[in-house]
Amino acid sequence: GINSTNLKQTKGGEVIKQGDFGSTFEFELLDYAGKPIEGLDGQNAKVKLAGSKGKLVFETTVEGSKVSFKILKILPVGVYQLEIESGDYVFPVIKAPKLTLFSRLKIIKRLK
Repeated sequence: GINSTNLKQTKGGEVIKQGDFGSTFEFELLDYAGKPIEGLDGQNAKVKLAGSKGKLVFETTVEGSKVSFKILKILPVGVYQLEIESGDYVFPVIKAPKLTLFSRLKIIKRLK
């Protein structure tokens, strides 16, 4: 079937390192036909990242039918599904974008 709402990623990637607080993610809020949903600009948007080992919920603002954010909390390594709520919409209903969080490399100093 066709989704009633969709997200299109316009900034950022699908893979992020744990503790990367600088990368910006941006998603366009789309209708069933893939067109930006108008009338949400200036409204609050609730961003939810949920995985088997943790979840993060925070708020941002819709600008130009887009939501952008940074992940400002260290989450456990894993795959996270993304859901965004704004107005009376939940984006997306099916086929949610996923972000994969990898652990940072640890440098071990050898003693000689």
